[in-house]
Amino acid sequence: MISSRMLGVIGAGNMGEALIRGALKTGVMQRERIVASRRTAPALQGLQETLGVATTTDNAELLRSSDVILLCVKPQGFRELIEATRASFRPDHVIISIMAGIGTQQIEDAIGLPLPIIRVMPNTPALVGEGMSPYCQGRHANGEHALLTAELFSAVGKTVHVEEELMDPITATSGSGPAYMFYLVENMQKTAQQMGVPEHLALALVQQTMLGAAKLLMESQNTAMELRRKVTSPGGTTAAAIAQFEEGGLEKLVDSALRAACKRAEELGESS
Repeated sequence: MISSRMLGVIGAGNMGEALIRGALKTGVMQRERIVASRRTAPALQGLQETLGVATTTDNAELLRSSDVILLCVKPQGFRELIEATRASFRPDHVIISIMAGIGTQQIEDAIGLPLPIIRVMPNTPALVGEGMSPYCQGRHANGEHALLTAELFSAVGKTVHVEEELMDPITATSGSGPAYMFYLVENMQKTAQQMGVPEHLALALVQQTMLGAAKLLMESQNTAMELRRKVTSPGGTTAAAIAQFEEGGLEKLVDSALRAACKRAEELGESS
């Protein structure tokens, strides 16, 4: 059980804070068993004041006082972090990483110890308890370590165990996926306003449409394709819109966008 461990969150920004909030809200962790770090004390002030967890700007200190280490730093900062803290890692540490692109073997090699490492790719709906967090195990991680990870990330949404070779495509699909939805909402709202719909109404229409469509997709026995076809009457308004999507090459754009995101995840791993 992760509740019996000391959790150290290195780089407690938006995602790290969301995980801490979720763990406290659901009772997965108690605040006295969490310590969080960021580069500067002012960045940590809100965490300390609103959540009551211990904070520090000294990652070596955090490593000394923690059992489970949650790495929430950006992949570009991984090398700098390890160079500054390598001597503070212990053989009994459990490492959970949410860094895009960086594999479990890379993390193990960088630290220089045969540690159990779990790699997770959460997404930003974790901020409202609706995240999706696929995870995979490194070569020294066992079922107990996987359970610790699932317990922690279940506090902010759903989890699923996957093989590591899927993590970069998953990063492109669900890790970056919310931004694709937001981009669609942004442009639907903008066009609605240009057609005369008041701003507040355009936003409400698109938000509820997105929420309702997602709920329908989750609860229906039909696939997304089947649901789309059911509302696309021949010669109707939806058909006119879908025809424009097809003419504009939406399918190809989605394909190239996800492949570009996947490639970038691979590049981040290579550069780190």
